This record gives sequence, C-alpha cells and structure tokens, in this order.
Amino acid sequence: MLTRCGGATRTVILEVVGRAVIAYLVWRFAAGLFWHDVVHYDGSRPFSLSYLPYRDRLWEFPPLTLVPVIAAQTARTWFPAVFVSFMVGCEYTSLVVLRSAWPEYRTRITHFWNATVMPLAVLGWFRFDFLVTVLATVAIVALIDGRRFARWIVLGFAVKLWPVLIAVAAIGRRRARDAATAILGCGLVVAMWWAFSPAGFEKFLRFRQGTGLEIESTLGAVRLAFGQRPTVVSGAWVVGAGGWTWVDRTGLLLLIVVSGGVAWSGRRWNSDRVLAAGGLVALSMVCGRIMSPQYLTWLAPFIVVGMIRGHRRLAPLFAVAVWLTLTYLAMFNQLLSAVAWVSAIVVVRNLVVIAIMIEFFAAARRDSASESEWTNAAKSSTSLSPATATHSSRRFFASALHGHGETNELPTDTSPAPHPAPSTRLPTIRS
Repeated sequence: MLTRCGGATRTVILEVVGRAVIAYLVWRFAAGLFWHDVVHYDGSRPFSLSYLPYRDRLWEFPPLTLVPVIAAQTARTWFPAVFVSFMVGCEYTSLVVLRSAWPEYRTRITHFWNATVMPLAVLGWFRFDFLVTVLATVAIVALIDGRRFARWIVLGFAVKLWPVLIAVAAIGRRRARDAATAILGCGLVVAMWWAFSPAGFEKFLRFRQGTGLEIESTLGAVRLAFGQRPTVVSGAWVVGAGGWTWVDRTGLLLLIVVSGGVAWSGRRWNSDRVLAAGGLVALSMVCGRIMSPQYLTWLAPFIVVGMIRGHRRLAPLFAVAVWLTLTYLAMFNQLLSAVAWVSAIVVVRNLVVIAIMIEFFAAARRDSASESEWTNAAKSSTSLSPATATHSSRRFFASALHGHGETNELPTDTSPAPHPAPSTRLPTIRS
C-alpha cells in the first residue's frame, strides 16, 4: 500500500509540475499570443467597493468569473501568475474528478486528456473556460451517480451560461425536479445580475451581441475562405463588421427548439441525458456568431463519458478537431490574410464539430436502454453497507493518493455483493 501510494503521489507531483513548467514556458516565449488576455482581465485599476464591475467598468463576462480575478488582484504584480495557477488547478481538478469517478478507466482517460485537452490548455489556462469545465464535470458525475447536481449547474451558468443545457437535457425521466431547480437557479442568477446593475447587464448583452462573424465561427470561416478580409471588433477578428446580427438570434432560436426536443424526447424515450447534453453544447458552439478555439474544452467531459461507454468515434473526432485547431493557430497570420487553404482548415474543423454533435445525439438515442440501468445502479447503492457503498465524491482524491487505477483493474472488494455487477460499459456505482 505504501509503495502504491508513493507511486501515485509521484504521478500527481509530476503532472502538477509538468503543467507549471508548460505555463511558464508559454509566458516566457509566447506571452504576446496568450498573456494579453490575462492582463486585460486585471485592467488598469483593481475592483473595489468604489470601483465595481458592471457599474463602474464594463465586464463582458458573467458574475462568477470575477472570483479568480478579484482573488488574483490581491497579489498585485503577481496577478497573471495567480490567475493562471487558478485555471491550471481547475483543469487538473477536472481530470482528477473524471479519473476518480471511473478509476477502472484511469489510464484511458489520462491518455485522452494528455493528447487532446492538454494541447488546448495553453489557451484555456489564460481564459475562464476551465473554471466552467470543472463545474460542469462535477455536475455530470453527480447526474450519473444519481446525486443532486443543481448547485453545480447554477455555478457553471454564472461563469459561461452553457451548463444550463445539462439541466435542460436532464429534464428526462426521474430527474425533472433537480433539473427544474437548476433552471430556476440560473434564472435567479440573471435576476440578481440585472438587479445589481441594469445598465451593466445591458452593456454585457450589447457587447456579446456585437456585429460581424468571428473568423473561426461556422459562417465566418466560410466567408473568410471566399476571400473576405477580417477586421477587429470588440477585440475579436470578424468578417462582415456592421452586419450579421441576426445570426445570434437565429442560432439561439435553433438551440431553444432543439433543446425542447431533447427534453421532450428524454421524457418519452429515456435517452442518455449526458450525451444529449453534449450534443446541445456542441450545437451552441457551431450555431453562434463566435467560436473561440478554447471552447473545445467544454466538450471534454462529455467525450470522456461517451468514450468509456463504448462510442468509439467521439474521441477520434474530438482529437481531429483539436489538432486542426492547433494547426491553423500556428498559421494565424496567414489566416488573417485570408489564405484560402488555411481558411479551409477552419471550415473542416467546424464540420468535425458538427459531426461530433451528430454523434452525440445518435449515441444518446442508441443508449436509451442503458440509462435505466444507470439509474437502477445508483439506486441500488443505497442498500449497500457503508463498507461497500463508495461514492464518487468520496473518491475525489482517493485514486490519486492511494493508487487506485494505476492499472486497468478494479480494486478488490472482499465484501459480499448483494446486487449483480452492471455491464463494464456503464460507469456505475459498483456493489
């Protein structure tokens, strides 16, 4: 046990130190590419009671993004380092949550994460996306384990809005009450946000609506591929500045319609709620006016769930999307010059994300029977003895500290099993 614990601890140390080294190298050699966003978050004046966000300064993000910013501002000149450390912690915690929830897949999850999410981390660590990803990951694990997930949805909504789609997909059988609580909580966040500063909330909406098509968005990449030169609007490179405001409204309407269909079908056919939510998140990415490269990290926990449930196309599609993204980012100057073949890479990447969306919805429908097995397994855990009922939240750091999952074999349980073991395709609470 001591040997296994020591080996697992060394692994954790190596993973954390490796992330610190990568973040330092990015700051040292590519500060102009990524660091300017962090400096922008800090601003010329720290937030205080006499200088409030939304009221005294335009803040173009939802309220909970202020937590890492204000925490980092207490470090003054060390603001970038503290902010990036916070986001590195969020990214690594997302990985730990997934590995601890399904330790039998620890190696596969780690390999997937290192090959896809870590390359994107050089972008995500310098933005807010890993904060929302870790909250969504905890919500997904809670939903699968049959626990309450509303609080995590509300917190995630207060960072990037899209986690409410998990609650919409969860309106299906047996979880409607918790899903409704999450949706009402998100509404309460909006109400409190508006009450704090109606003018600031309105400015936030106007800033996010903007004009033109961001060059990496679905329609923007197509227009760029046909030779239209981009310009800068609200800090983003766009084509068609001054127009295309209808895209956001049309995309939102499409998302509402599809979300309603997912919620209705979930109540009727008991489709897989997590994979359906992944499809909704992918849809929100491809039907909007903005598509930043780090948005791909939103899909990572849903891809992991699909991967361990046997849907083999999801992980390769995600890997292709990630590496196509990194390819055109390496040639971003050519992209801004509207070089046709570089713009075509962005178009293909967006088509791959659309393929991921379709695969999510198809997989959710194919797994309609397994969702009831999932729920029954979660319910059966309530009848187990305390020695055998192991909760995912209790395993949060257990696998890292005690070595569970160093191989692909499950830890041995010598206690009697009152229930038959579910299929190994399903991430369940084992008896």
